[in-house]
Formats: sequence, C-alpha cells, structure tokens
Amino acid sequence: MALIPAILANPSLGPLPSSDVLRAVQVLEVRALIDAYNLIIRVGAIEHGAVLVDIHSLADQIRLQGVEANGHHLTNAFLGGLFSLDGVHPTNTGYAVIANQFITTLNQTRGTSIPLVNINQVASGDPLVLGEMVPAVSLGQHVSPATAEALRSLFLHTTPPK
Repeated sequence: MALIPAILANPSLGPLPSSDVLRAVQVLEVRALIDAYNLIIRVGAIEHGAVLVDIHSLADQIRLQGVEANGHHLTNAFLGGLFSLDGVHPTNTGYAVIANQFITTLNQTRGTSIPLVNINQVASGDPLVLGEMVPAVSLGQHVSPATAEALRSLFLHTTPPK
C-alpha cells in the first residue's frame, strides 16, 4: 500500500516492482489451494444442509465478464470499480454485487423472494466507480489524468487543480 501514493504522485515510479507481483507459478499454486478449500467448504455445506453462496465462482465470472452498473463496465482490476484502493475490500458497488449473489442463492434454494439490491443506484453514489477510466495499455495508464490527479490529492491531502 505504501507504494501506491508514491506512484500516484509520480507515475514514473510505477508500475509495482516485480518483487511485489506474484509469478505465474505462484498464481497457480494459490488457485489450487483456493479450489481445495472451496471443495472442503462445499462438502461441509452439503453434509450439514447449509446454503452455499459461491462467491469464488462469482469472482471468476466478474474476472471474465465484468459487471455493468450505472453505465459503467466494472472489473476486479485495480480502480476497476469493484474493489477499494487496497485491492482487497469491495467498494460499495462490489458489496452490492456480493449481496445480490446471497439474495439470488437464498431465493433459489429457500424459496424466498427477497428483492435484489439496485446496483445502478449504489454505483451512482460510489466514489470508487470512476467514470473517467479508460482501457489500460500499461499499468501507468489505468485512469485519465483528471482521475489520477483526484486520487493523488486524496492520498496526499491536497486540493486538485480546477
């Protein structure tokens, strides 16, 4: 996290150093562990008659397709609108997507009729759904200059120029 404000303040410092990025083999190892844990969870849920809300599959679906919300195509990429600036916790919109997965699963498995969260409404007031985002060619081009400046001011507690 400490590197992010520095890179936002001086984009020439980015992208992250290779020592802070997982290698392909490490990614495969982590995914294998996640799959093993998810299988254990699934078996336990079946054994106990519990409802299983499969957030892992939801995350895979988002990774492949993204989510449309309030006219924006949101992704799980950094500044993609679904995860906060720490890259771990969901944004308000990300939480709404997860809530809808819970609601849908409960409605399907328990016969409830809980209404879905209005993701468009949540996204319209979510400060981390950045409308100025453009497709990135490299890690240094994730957001428009205006958005980068707004993020710099947020991290550095300064006022962005008008």
